Amino acid sequence: MGRGRLRGDRPRARLLRRPAGEHPRDILPPGIDGTPAAQDFIPEALASECAIGNIVWSVVFAYNQNTIGGTKAATIGDFFDTKKIPGKRAMRKRPQVNMEWALLPTA
Repeated sequence: MGRGRLRGDRPRARLLRRPAGEHPRDILPPGIDGTPAAQDFIPEALASECAIGNIVWSVVFAYNQNTIGGTKAATIGDFFDTKKIPGKRAMRKRPQVNMEWALLPTA
């Protein structure tokens, strides 16, 4: 058996015990500048009782002012409206975000 492993090559589970009602955000130390964790994190990162979110990402759309022409996309719906704004679009090859964006204007 390797270090940190039990029979069957399963990782060793470590139990974290905390008093009932204690939330992970309650035990976070303040930031380097003294800001309390509750003010230093976005609210959604501290919403879970079991974890602290540590990844935030976004996706943006942009255009080249010199080539887009007179009508500029103001919303994601405009981006997909090829009658209002004709021409090529460039998107990621992965469909997850593309499908979400395409459905947003209909929601």
